[in-house]
Amino acid sequence: MRRGVHPHTLLTINMSIVRELQWIADHLDRSSGIHMLASQVWTEHDADITYLSDACPSGMGFWSPKTCEGFQCRVPSSSPQPIFYFEALALLSAFHHACMSVRPRPSRVALFTDNSNTVTMFNTLSALPTYNPILITAVDWQMATNIQIRVFHNPRRFNTVADALSRFDNATAVSHEPRLVISPFSPPRFTLGASAL
Repeated sequence: MRRGVHPHTLLTINMSIVRELQWIADHLDRSSGIHMLASQVWTEHDADITYLSDACPSGMGFWSPKTCEGFQCRVPSSSPQPIFYFEALALLSAFHHACMSVRPRPSRVALFTDNSNTVTMFNTLSALPTYNPILITAVDWQMATNIQIRVFHNPRRFNTVADALSRFDNATAVSHEPRLVISPFSPPRFTLGASAL
């Protein structure tokens, strides 16, 4: 809804904006407020589990150094989405894994990506409309599970395992982490404002 140089221009309302405004209103209505002690600053060293993710034109990958589990998924060659979309989707997929598969459920999840745009998007909760479903889904899961996430930048030279997983270069991934167990994954469905997992 940013207006740029014309801040007083009328806003054209479409179904996507209506859904997003309704989502905000529903969350504000159900919110129990900001819990200052629970919202304290923490670093990657305080996380219960960490994931590193990456994407390339042909695939997405993420892995957890704690559990030595790696996951990969092909990107459809006909997809009109840019690589940035899949970088964000890979990160969301890692968070989904933390929500659905890690027991006991973690309270703090650190997510690393070598894509600085993805870091900014998740840390500011600001994105172009195409990416809003990814952010809305992440916020819904955080509220439903009480899991806090932090997204950090990881320079490409330190993201070798996730990079290899995204390229389906499993030999390279295992050469960097010999105990790695690799499995396929399917990206999660967006919640479209649903509040429960």
